[in-house]
Amino acid sequence: TPDPGETTDGGTAEPIEPTALEAARAELAEALAALGAEPTLEEALRVLALARRANALQELPARGGSAPER
Repeated sequence: TPDPGETTDGGTAEPIEPTALEAARAELAEALAALGAEPTLEEALRVLALARRANALQELPARGGSAPER
């Protein structure tokens, strides 16, 4: 498997930009990791907003229950 930014023919390609969903999930993970034992209201609201943003970007399954094709 080529590394990000590397093509299979040995050349280099443009770095792969994360999708909006991947970026939102990464930001949420960072915010969750930064929480202390007793989060402040501001921290909790930030995590909630980030979680809502990630959920809004998540594709919903098709009516039959299977994930949409990419």
